[in-house]
Formats: sequence, C-alpha cells, structure tokens
Amino acid sequence: MVEAVMADPDGIRIVAQPIVDLVTGRIVGHEALSRFDRRLGWGPQQWFGCAHACGLGARLEAAAIDAALCVPDRPAGTYLTVNVSPSTLGTRALGEVLPCDLSGLVFELTENESISADPTLPATLRGYRRRGAQFALDDVGSGHARLADIALLAPELVKLDRSLITSLDDDPARASAVEELVHAALSTGAQVCAEGVETLQQLRWLHRAGVTHVQGYLLGRPHTGWAADSPALDGLVQQARTPALLNRFQTPSPQRHDRFRGGPSSWTGRKPWRLIAAS
Repeated sequence: MVEAVMADPDGIRIVAQPIVDLVTGRIVGHEALSRFDRRLGWGPQQWFGCAHACGLGARLEAAAIDAALCVPDRPAGTYLTVNVSPSTLGTRALGEVLPCDLSGLVFELTENESISADPTLPATLRGYRRRGAQFALDDVGSGHARLADIALLAPELVKLDRSLITSLDDDPARASAVEELVHAALSTGAQVCAEGVETLQQLRWLHRAGVTHVQGYLLGRPHTGWAADSPALDGLVQQARTPALLNRFQTPSPQRHDRFRGGPSSWTGRKPWRLIAAS
C-alpha cells in the first residue's frame, strides 16, 4: 500500500497551516501537512507508522517533502516547515528530492525517535544549515522531547505540543510549567511557536508568556494552498496584546517576557529566529 501511494502522483495531498508572528500579526510561514486516501480510514500518523514498520519510512517522508516543495506560488518572504524523522535526514531518499539551496525550508524534527541515540545528528544538522536550512523541535512538552534535546540540537524554533495549550485554562500547574518551558527555550536563543491555539484567551496568555509564534484553528485551519495576511488576523493579534481577561489563567510573569525582544527577520544571512537580547 505504501509503495502504491508513493507511485501515485496524487497519492499524497499537501495542505498548509499558517504560522503567525505574535508581534507583527503577519503570516511568516506555513507547516506542510500530508493527507492520504481516506478510504482505508488511516490518518497520516498511521501511514507513516506503517511505512517505517515496512522499512519505507524515509522514502514516504521524502515523497511527502517533495510534494510540499512542489506546491507553487508560496508567498515571498515566508518559510515552509516540513516534518521529518531524525533518521531520515541522512538518507539518500531525502537527498534526492531536496534542492541545493535550502533557504526558506525548516525541518521539524518529529519525536517518534530518540534524538540523543544518534551521535551523528548534530553534524548532519550542520551540513543542512550550511545549505540554508533551519530546524524546529516538534511536540516539545509531549513527554518525548526534553530540554536536553534543545541544548543538543540548538533548534531555531521550539514548537510547544498542542496538549500543553489546550489545558492552560483548567490546569494552573500546567500553565506554570509551560511558562518555565517557554523561558528555557528562549534562553537558548530559539524562538517558540505554540501549536493548537483555538481561543483568544490562549493567545493572550501566550503573548504574555513570551511565545513568539502561534499556529492553530484560531489563526487558520490547514487547507490547500497558502493563507494570506488579513485585517481579521491582524485584529486577533492586536487583541491578544491587550491585558483584558488575563485573570482566567495563571498570569505569566511579565518580567520574563521583558527580558527578550526581537521579532522575525527575512531569510537573509543571519538566522531569522535568533532573538536579540534586550540592551
């Protein structure tokens, strides 16, 4: 079945979900998400899980990344994030579908494998970075990704697992833990993206906590093609920057947010997500 999907030009359909800068309110990137034939009743995780179990995981991931790179007319100045297992990065299958210049491409390292188990991974990442690629550590806080992984890989972006965000409003202890996680990630020079944002209240809390990027149904659902900036989107972010209603959650410590400043930059010579320390 997996081989049939890879052989079919329409076997993998790509949808994109916007990633929004929480300072400017602009869409700065999109995450490419794979969709497969639904007649079998399998979701993407099941397809990729089956592929890895059959020894075809790297090939299916490479095919999905190739499909994402082939989607035309990506807005200028935005980046594209694609999910990849650490073990796939060094494979021929992936190398065959990538262009030489990887500027504007962000590899989201999935947590289905142990990162620390591969001693060659940091060197592999350095090679990709020399070609312009960036890296994100996905699903941080899900129980798999650890702060040690952030220190080891020095990702440009840390993505908070959606399970952390959905529980903010009814779990003060979890909210406090999220604040600590955001602070730790920012202190490494990475920026932080919260996934699964669905309410304005969550958006306000995340802004106060120092989160720099957001992604979720509130900002835009995954769909075919690329999302565009809009007054409505900008209005949401402007509302998030107001202090109203913060008492619903445990309010994050504002001084932690104030220790950092800096927003996104274009894909130029320097890393676009490195924060500028407050003077």
